[in-house]
Amino acid sequence: MEEELKKLYDSEINVRIDCFWDGGWRVMLGDETNGYKNPDFDYCELDEIVPAIRELAKKYYPDSKYVRNLNPRR
Repeated sequence: MEEELKKLYDSEINVRIDCFWDGGWRVMLGDETNGYKNPDFDYCELDEIVPAIRELAKKYYPDSKYVRNLNPRR
């Protein structure tokens, strides 16, 4: 996950990951100032956080450096 967060940071995409008790993890892209993108992944398991980040980035930041580097052209 550390590598994924670094890639988001380098692409200037903000992310918020939080949890509450045993309700799972919530993943959102964005920030408090500019708003959050729809939290499609409200109740992820820990191992689903990175795939959730990737799906949200593809949906909301399709032209970002982050998404372009997910599937580099050969």
